[in-house]
Amino acid sequence: MQTVVIADDHALHRKAYRNYIESTGNYVVIAEATDGLQLLFTLQQLTALPNIAFIDLKMPIIDGIAAIDIINYLYPTIKCVGFSQYTQPNIIVDVLMAGAKGFLQKGFEEEIENLYNALQKEEIFVTSNQRNALQFYKECFKCSQVINPAIGTLTKKEILFLKLIANGLSYEDISKLLFISISTLNNHQANIKHKTGFADKQQQTLFAQQSGIAKSLRFNN
Repeated sequence: MQTVVIADDHALHRKAYRNYIESTGNYVVIAEATDGLQLLFTLQQLTALPNIAFIDLKMPIIDGIAAIDIINYLYPTIKCVGFSQYTQPNIIVDVLMAGAKGFLQKGFEEEIENLYNALQKEEIFVTSNQRNALQFYKECFKCSQVINPAIGTLTKKEILFLKLIANGLSYEDISKLLFISISTLNNHQANIKHKTGFADKQQQTLFAQQSGIAKSLRFNN
């Protein structure tokens, strides 16, 4: 039985997905969240991490793609699955590039069994009518292996710091999330300034976004 968390800002959607997911007999939902930030704090508080996180893409505070990116960095054992009514190939590719192991289009819940089988085989899954996006992702993934020299000098903690500030988290939230002091965060910012030349939070946020360190949903619909 695979343990699951669900993140969606609509209560009715969460309830429907919970019922559908658990009806397959392969999953048990152990927690829910209403936005990406609450999802991060929920994972922090669980006594055991879930096997899978089903994450809606369009959520407030921290969107689904940003949440997947951060979770993939903080908790690499969790298999994230993005789900959405938005199916533009570039969005699906962004979901997978953020570290998701699958994408499930809303309205195609009957394919959740296929998703389960793919995840068990350690395969990337996309809804059957979106297979072209999977090939696009594979091509993009190859190109992404070229590392920006500026990124290569940063530590894992500094990269995580950039991911979080670029998604609008305050120092207070980051401190609570990572169990570190504000002074340590100030040290991260100073080290990043020394390595990249970008001095303040605004400049470092822009650097994180433009360099691809921070990922997020790229539309305003």
